[in-house]
Amino acid sequence: MYRGININLSPVMKQKYDTYETSFAVGTKITFPAPTSCTTSDHIASEFTHGIQLMIQNQSGVMMVPGHLSAFEEDEVMPPFPSSYKVVARSKVQDTVVVVIQALTSAVTYCSPHASGMLHDLSGVSPHCSHTH
Repeated sequence: MYRGININLSPVMKQKYDTYETSFAVGTKITFPAPTSCTTSDHIASEFTHGIQLMIQNQSGVMMVPGHLSAFEEDEVMPPFPSSYKVVARSKVQDTVVVVIQALTSAVTYCSPHASGMLHDLSGVSPHCSHTH
């Protein structure tokens, strides 16, 4: 999955862009505490990217149905929240900081009916935590 970030909308993200070598050092933990959307298309993400593009590995999520749950005609995915990630690589390509992050196990993903780390559609699944170990 991918997420484009416009650094012009947030002084905090602009600062992270300017200091990307330390802000996104390998091993750094990143948390999305609120709902956020991603896409399965790097091309679509690049349309939203103005400074930072995240490449997200091993993340599950709910596919958003275009015209119903999504305002965009794209393969939009909403990961569970809060979601935590670990930076596994980063580089600057022209004016874009590309950050590769890997999903970390959380209580939300542990309680999901498919804890395999793959994308899945939860539209017909009960919202109750039923995953046990």
